[in-house]
Amino acid sequence: MRDLIREYLTAAGEQIRWDRARPTLLAELEDHLLCEREAALARGLSEEEARAEAVRQMGDPVTVGQELDRVHRPKPQWGLLGLTLAIAMAVTVLRVELTRDWWFSDSFFQGNDSGNCYLALFLGTALMLAGHFLDDTILAGWGNLLFPAGLLLGFLFLPNYAVPSSPLAEPAIYYVTHIFHLVMPLCYGGWLYARRKGGRKGLLLSLLPLPALPFIMYTSHHGYTLGAGSFLLLPAVCMVMLLVLTWKDWYGLGRVRSRLLAAGLALLCCAGFLYFTTLPSPAHSLSAFLHPELYVHESDTYTAILIREIVSKAHWLGPSDWTAPANQLDPGSYWISLPGAGNNFFPVTVLHRLGWLPYLLLSGGFLLLTLLLLVRGLRQKNVLGRVVSLSIALPLLLQTVCGIVTSLGFIWFPVPFPLVGGNCDLAVQMGLIGLALSVFRQETLPVTDKKDKPLFLFRPDQTLTT
Repeated sequence: MRDLIREYLTAAGEQIRWDRARPTLLAELEDHLLCEREAALARGLSEEEARAEAVRQMGDPVTVGQELDRVHRPKPQWGLLGLTLAIAMAVTVLRVELTRDWWFSDSFFQGNDSGNCYLALFLGTALMLAGHFLDDTILAGWGNLLFPAGLLLGFLFLPNYAVPSSPLAEPAIYYVTHIFHLVMPLCYGGWLYARRKGGRKGLLLSLLPLPALPFIMYTSHHGYTLGAGSFLLLPAVCMVMLLVLTWKDWYGLGRVRSRLLAAGLALLCCAGFLYFTTLPSPAHSLSAFLHPELYVHESDTYTAILIREIVSKAHWLGPSDWTAPANQLDPGSYWISLPGAGNNFFPVTVLHRLGWLPYLLLSGGFLLLTLLLLVRGLRQKNVLGRVVSLSIALPLLLQTVCGIVTSLGFIWFPVPFPLVGGNCDLAVQMGLIGLALSVFRQETLPVTDKKDKPLFLFRPDQTLTT
């Protein structure tokens, strides 16, 4: 006896070109056919007649397969890819051109090397395209391993209280440190995904590893690897991710209980963050943050005072009126007065050399990109896709906001803009953005319910409603 249902599925499957979507779609299509067959058997038809009736009710397999292929097809994110590449190219060109004349005594170059910058842009573009076409479900299979493995590697290879010296030599330690603080939020997202619906135990396991992050990132206080902003931003980002997912009842504790718990954790985290970032005197730290000019003799306020002077003398277009102090080693060298002017404080350099309009365009581009990534990520129906995009977009958005505040002279802890902190940051962050876009590219995969069953219905006219 011919297996009409199997023949129907084969014919429909040949029209579906997306390999990842085909098995799920055919499984649901088979379920519909079997339901129609059962209904026909209940009406007294024979097995062969019931199968033929099920196939007839479903319609032409080629038409159904083509409609499934039309609806469930990858959607390349060319717009966001183009926006990211445009911002990265603008940042790279500006970093090269605005620092081209940063020579010290005609023998020592303090600017950004053009070869390295353009190589980082090329590598970042390649990583972004690779990430865009990558399957993000890899994170699901490795969720339990990536974050603990990252913590272990960070403990072994980065200087910290317990291991004051790293077995790595420069510049390897520089690159490892930067890559660590950029990819760990994604690893933590995999860890949170594995704890989904884990109840109180899942929440406890999500919280337990977090204190290890600032312990390992103590390396920032050794000076040459990371600024204090990156040191504090990593655990803060992971904590915000945990709060957002807890608010959405990630652990299955009930919506009301989860939101009360998230609110309590948020208050506790904010209190702890403010306490540790304002030691030894919270009142003094807050006053210095708002009015650094009152503490002109303190070394911690030097950068904030200098940036505010530059900001106050900037024009809408063109170089600012700020000049280096007369007692400076090289009075004409802005970059000597502001350490990190080519990387961490590069937006200040844009403001100083080009004016407010280019600065606002650069800041607005970063805000637009990061907000689009975050909003699109929060709207994802696929649970894993939501976690992946959140773990990438949230650090970028927080880094952008903190970078804007820092570049205006309000320095609680300095944080560089995304793609601006250095060549390593640019390449890795472009790759991470590509991975977030891969989630959006696969939005048309069949949406599943709480039991991981595809949700789509066929109408008699063969129009597919998702």
